[in-house]
Amino acid sequence: MTDIGTRIRRARLKADSSQVVVRLAGLGDIEEIREVEMAAWGPASAAPPEKIASRIQIYPEGQRVGVASSSGTIVGFVSTMRLSATQASTLSSWSQVTDDGFITGHTPNGDHLYGVDMSVSPEWQCRGLGNRLLSEIAAMVIEQRMKFALLGGRLPGLREFNQRRVAEGKPAVEAGGYVLLRRPDGKALDPELRFYQGIWFLESIGLLPNYFPDPDSLDFGVLLRWRNPLFRWFCCFGALYRTPATRRLAVRSLASIVKRLL
Repeated sequence: MTDIGTRIRRARLKADSSQVVVRLAGLGDIEEIREVEMAAWGPASAAPPEKIASRIQIYPEGQRVGVASSSGTIVGFVSTMRLSATQASTLSSWSQVTDDGFITGHTPNGDHLYGVDMSVSPEWQCRGLGNRLLSEIAAMVIEQRMKFALLGGRLPGLREFNQRRVAEGKPAVEAGGYVLLRRPDGKALDPELRFYQGIWFLESIGLLPNYFPDPDSLDFGVLLRWRNPLFRWFCCFGALYRTPATRRLAVRSLASIVKRLL
């Protein structure tokens, strides 16, 4: 049962994220998206303008921005591409699957939606916007009748954790063991894994070495899969789903549930 403090925090996060309007990204947004990327990731990891432009041109409906209602400025960005089942099964690194961020391997009819990038301005972090952008990914999977969404998670606490252990004269823990570590409350020790742990239908399906250059994670990534809970229904009742009224009802109902859960 959720305690009162947790409910209050969730209510505050949702109130903050409700001050942001999420819409499709356009080529005119590239400069502002670049500023968000720079603030979130720094010059070394931020996507350059040409990669942002390539994503918008190749898969425009898969690129969304969060715009602060008060200022009209872009404060968040989520980028996706579609993958075939074969592409998903052979995914080994971020650079490999995204063609170093240009997403030229996007498969228009792919049944997996892959999260290329999610960036939030520092002043909007820990205010529910990340959850809001994740819910947009889930909604895309539902609306376009895909089976899964795939995300590459970081392990930002791995390096610091092992540095502390070595300083205490203890052996370092391998990444595979680190992802299994839990706090006394049963939640994941790593902060990013803990963030993903509370999302329904999301499961960890693999640990990827050399996934993305990230010193804090020692370049490891965790492959996460979100299962579309309506996909079987689509297959069984496809003709019914294609009618406008039932399509709107199904998509809006589940999208609403997903956004409440995230």
